[in-house]
Amino acid sequence: MTIRPLRLIPAVVALAAAALFTFRPTYDPDLFWHLAQGRHDVQVGLVRANIFSATNASYPQRYTSWGFEVVQATVEGSYGLLGVQILQWVFLAAALLMLYAAARTKGSRVAAFTVLLLALFVIEPRAMPRPYLVSFVGFALCAWWASLVPRPTSIVPVLVIGLWSNFHSESVFGLALIVLGTLHGPPWSSKVKLWLVCALATLATPYGVGLWRYLYENTAVPSVLRIAELEPATVAAYPAFFAFLAVLAVALASMPRRLTVSEALVAVFFAALGVRYIRFMPMVAFATAPMLADRIQAWIERGWDRRAVLVTAAAIMAVTAPASPGRMVAAWRTGQAALAPKEYFSEGAIEFIRANQLSTPMFNSMNLGGYLDWKLGGKTFIDSRLQAAPREWFVALTEAAHDEAKWTTLVKDVNWAVVSLARPTDISGVGKFNAPAWISVFRDPAVEIFVRRGATLR
Repeated sequence: MTIRPLRLIPAVVALAAAALFTFRPTYDPDLFWHLAQGRHDVQVGLVRANIFSATNASYPQRYTSWGFEVVQATVEGSYGLLGVQILQWVFLAAALLMLYAAARTKGSRVAAFTVLLLALFVIEPRAMPRPYLVSFVGFALCAWWASLVPRPTSIVPVLVIGLWSNFHSESVFGLALIVLGTLHGPPWSSKVKLWLVCALATLATPYGVGLWRYLYENTAVPSVLRIAELEPATVAAYPAFFAFLAVLAVALASMPRRLTVSEALVAVFFAALGVRYIRFMPMVAFATAPMLADRIQAWIERGWDRRAVLVTAAAIMAVTAPASPGRMVAAWRTGQAALAPKEYFSEGAIEFIRANQLSTPMFNSMNLGGYLDWKLGGKTFIDSRLQAAPREWFVALTEAAHDEAKWTTLVKDVNWAVVSLARPTDISGVGKFNAPAWISVFRDPAVEIFVRRGATLR
């Protein structure tokens, strides 16, 4: 059997896009505490408390993405940060290829390729070395399965949800996609049984019900701290996402008799999640790929020129792209230069800390906590594991940032501090460690280290 070269274009585009979205400078402080937790999982055992914290060491960890963290830390241990990037590329490429496969169940190659093109820059902003890369693959698999004639006795969704739950908590949204995506078709008694078994599969992790407790606690984060990925999406910042929603809305509205309640609920639910939370924007592209391909295919069958459809999708991509292809290629970076850029993470500061054996209680900016967890393996003041400390801790920290007396009390047991100069925030400590009580002993463009005058540091 011969393979026509043109049929390989979607695969080539998916692989190339995954590479461009991976091998580039990335600012992701969370990467490092994922690596630290994965290393601990491998060497000691599963993380069940805030072991890296000097302030909340006994606070329980309800759930961790332990499967992803073990794989990522193992790869990093053998191949360094370049290995982490290659792992990201593998997951991202698999997700894009599976998205195309899901769209292909309802449309021709042209229709499915059009959906892939429209989805690329919806996914691009969230293309980082995080556990939700596995969720991308999971969503695509669930969309693919639900778009076929789903059999309520199928073991596929149960296995997907069970395995996925060990890699990332967003498996619960995969469960939602299975429920909404199978409202039509199988008898109610059969599909309700399937839903219940899939729900039970979310408990098939070492943390059991902890996954659900973790998600519940996560809902309190936006009320305490302003986290960028939990902010609402805006047209100015994410035009590709809103362009995708516009195309989806037009496609579904153009054929109202074709629209099922199941499709409408899937589209509205995942679009609303993406609009409300930046973190969830890619979900709608995966969840709705089959239904969008179905409408595009119907347009083609009604006389729309295939080339015009592809050109239109390419034009939307060009208008909403964050940068030109040339600039993306020029931004190519690998290893530490990509994932731990010196503008944000200071290798010199780590060398200074090690050379001077600084080991007593410290303060650090939140965005540096994970990096210090990973590099030093000691106790940090705070990091961005927002479910690894009680809500009251974050409230006290934010209040102290605006009250000098409270700040003094907060850091009274601290003898040195690592402060982020590159990403200052209210709680980063910038401007808080002043003479004569504090002495600056190290500074570069990314980080400044202070020590308390007269303190014992070893």
